[in-house]
Amino acid sequence: HTSSFATFADGGMENPKTAILKVQDRSGNTLEEFQDHAEQVLDPQDVYELTNILSDNTARSYIFGSHSPLILPDRPVAAKTGTTQKNGDAWTMGYTPSLAAGVWAGNNNNAPMKTDAVNIAGPIWHQFMQQATAGTPVEQFTAPPGIQQITVDALTGKLPTQYTPSTKNETFADYAVPTKYDDAHIMVKLDRTTGQPATELTPPEQIQYQPYTVLHSQRPNDPDWENP
Repeated sequence: HTSSFATFADGGMENPKTAILKVQDRSGNTLEEFQDHAEQVLDPQDVYELTNILSDNTARSYIFGSHSPLILPDRPVAAKTGTTQKNGDAWTMGYTPSLAAGVWAGNNNNAPMKTDAVNIAGPIWHQFMQQATAGTPVEQFTAPPGIQQITVDALTGKLPTQYTPSTKNETFADYAVPTKYDDAHIMVKLDRTTGQPATELTPPEQIQYQPYTVLHSQRPNDPDWENP
């Protein structure tokens, strides 16, 4: 699990996991030694988008708070928690560009714990990462070629229109740049008298324009999705 997160840290380059770097005899002769056979197994742009999400403290603050154990005070870091049913297992995985670490916490008899991963495994992970990176240079996650910053509608994630009330900048791979425009914020012609949508019979002086937010599900043609 941690080895997989190390692949994210290394931009999609997978290094074989090993617990032994070298075996020597008593005379100092090397009998076996780990050989690096790194291989690009993930698209660097995909990995950067994932890292961008896992290092976005603002995005998770509404759940964990802005000062959770998933951040380091002096450098960018990407992190993810995981909790199994009934708090049986608590995981925290995370990485800087050069160091990945994973923490598991739980009871040997699988008895439920009193809280979730961010409060159990998170502090252990945080303390280790903070001490392991102390005194080392601050590293940034470097965007690979192709990554783009695009301004999109804050609600839909689509390109903004003149009716879009608020926008934000998002990270996109060059093959996933949005091409559709915001269709949730529209301008509607209303009849001033009735407050209903204007028709061809509505006198022009009685027409007023009002912005509306129209939300649809991911499956607008499926009543089970759209009606709720």
